Parts: sequence; C-alpha cells; structure tokens
Amino acid sequence: MALTREQKQKIIEKLRKNLEHQKAMVFVSIAGLKTPELNELREKLKKDNGLLMVTKKTLAEKVFEEKEIDYHPRQAEGEFALVFAFEDPILPIKTCFNFSKEKENLKILGGYFENAVVKKEDIVMLAKIPTRKELISQFIASLKAPIVRFINIGSANLRSFIYLLGQIKSQ
Repeated sequence: MALTREQKQKIIEKLRKNLEHQKAMVFVSIAGLKTPELNELREKLKKDNGLLMVTKKTLAEKVFEEKEIDYHPRQAEGEFALVFAFEDPILPIKTCFNFSKEKENLKILGGYFENAVVKKEDIVMLAKIPTRKELISQFIASLKAPIVRFINIGSANLRSFIYLLGQIKSQ
C-alpha cells in the first residue's frame, strides 16, 4: 500500500526526532520475521529504553542525507528497520544481537555509534562488551578479593594457633 505524502512526512519527522535523541543506532534487516517476533523484539528493546522502527529505505535515506550520515539503506537487502538506543548505547545493541542469534531472520547490517557509521563486525563487537552493571560488579569483586584473601590468611594462622594449643594441652 502506497503511503500518502502526509504519512511520509510524519514518518520523516519521527525519524528526525529519534535521530536527534539517539546515542546509538543499529541497521537491521527484518525480512522473514513474523509480527509476533517483531513485537517480542520491540518489548525487549522497550525494557532497555530502545526502539525498533520499521521504515521505508527511501525515507530513511532522505533523513540520513539531511543528518549527513553516510549510510545507504537502499543497498540493504530485505525489509529495513532501525533500532535506536536512547540511554545506554550498548544495551539495545546487545538485545538486538542476542535476538539475532535466536531468530536467524533478523540480520544486523551495521550501525551508527558515536557519530560514525560502523560495520556489522563492530556492532557485534560492541554487543559482546559487558554491560555497565557487569563491569561494576567485576570491579567490586576485584576490590574485594585481596581483603577476602587477607582474612582467610589471618584465620588460617588463628586456626593453626588453636590447633597447636590443643596439642600442647593434650600432652
């Protein structure tokens, strides 16, 4: 079904608005994904403060040209969609990557990260980076480890001393 000029203008405005507020963006092909699968992805992205926006390639390309983003959606195979990350730039990328492992029809084509177009391989690399929470917990564990070792060494010496006193008492 062809879109009217008003409908196209509304889509372009949404794209412009989302592009202004995004911290990262993933370009995906959704050819072959069924509506329930798309809705499942949308829900997962919503929890991560992300957004999946299915759009016509020509409209996306028009907005990309305005914003001087050097990516050409017309060259992409299949149906085109954008995944926007609004707060944490990595979480929606991770969600998208993990979903693409579950559903083979979702294909990552590339992305836009820190004001530069990045290749698919770079998006996959970003998806494999631990989340902020994981990094914080690893950092805390590394701070805690020497203290725990010190306490264990101290208690081992105390146990040895008590064992020695027990041996002396029994003689």
